[in-house]
Amino acid sequence: MINFFYEISNFSIQNESIFIQSICIILKNEGKNVGNINYIFCSDNYILNINKKFLRKDYYTDVIAFSGFDEKKKSIYQEISILA
Repeated sequence: MINFFYEISNFSIQNESIFIQSICIILKNEGKNVGNINYIFCSDNYILNINKKFLRKDYYTDVIAFSGFDEKKKSIYQEISILA
């Protein structure tokens, strides 16, 4: 399942379904399956807090991604925070 979360109110993905279809096609072509993929579109402060809490870094960045892979199911699991 692919989810989109918006921690800011002035941004949204147009045609989320097209974006989801594209990701599914890419993963299928690579022999992988969609596990649970979360995209979080966020502010400077949100991403700075993630960076401090989980990576122990005290600076801003554009993207932070945490990922995993289930070998048995060949499934991708990710949480991707994106500065929007």
